[in-house]
Amino acid sequence: MKITSVRIQEKFSKGAIVALATITIDDCLVIRNVKIIMTNSTLIDLPVCTDEDGEHTIIYMTDDDLANDMGKTVMAAYENYMAEHDL
Repeated sequence: MKITSVRIQEKFSKGAIVALATITIDDCLVIRNVKIIMTNSTLIDLPVCTDEDGEHTIIYMTDDDLANDMGKTVMAAYENYMAEHDL
C-alpha cells in the first residue's frame, strides 16, 4: 500500500489538534478527518466513531511500515501547508 496524496483540510489555531487531513491510499481509499495532534510530540490520530456508548475505533493500522510512512507523509504535508500559508 502506498500513500498517494495528503491534503490538509482545516487548520486550527488553539488546542492540541492543530489540523485535519485527508489521506488517499493507492488512489482508491480515502480517509478523512485524520487529526494532527501536537503535544510533547507530534502524532496523527485516525478517525473514530462516537455514539451513546462512547468512542469506537473504526480504522486502525496493522502494518507498522504503513503507519510510520503515514505519519511522516502527513507531517510533511502539514509542514508544506504551513510554509505555503506563511503560518
